[in-house]
Amino acid sequence: MKYVCEVCKERIEPDGRGKVRVEGVTHSSAPKAWVWGPVPCHRDCRPDLRTPYDDQVGFGEYQLTWQDMTA
Repeated sequence: MKYVCEVCKERIEPDGRGKVRVEGVTHSSAPKAWVWGPVPCHRDCRPDLRTPYDDQVGFGEYQLTWQDMTA
């Protein structure tokens, strides 16, 4: 499967464990419940990731979350 970074639109290759980093927004009280995403994202691109929840992240209800998922 082909993975493309949500930010830079460049291809992401799975790491040595066959995993790809994904980012998204989750509920602070339920960090495994994705509200937005997950989308593939390079580690270096993470600061430039934009979501529909940016104005609400960090104020209690939502948080940015990353995870390494099997490709």
